Amino acid sequence: MITRHFCIPVTSPGAILRRERDLGTPLGQETAEVLRSGGLVSDKIIIRLIEDW
Repeated sequence: MITRHFCIPVTSPGAILRRERDLGTPLGQETAEVLRSGGLVSDKIIIRLIEDW
């Protein structure tokens, strides 16, 4: 598998969102509010989460 060959970890945006929410980070709290209201998390937030991951 390519991820093993290049030692690239596998994750999903949902897993990152849940981790940040569970850690109680400011970005995780912001994300939790959006999800709780039934909204979609913006691309800007997703990009910030992935960059910080």
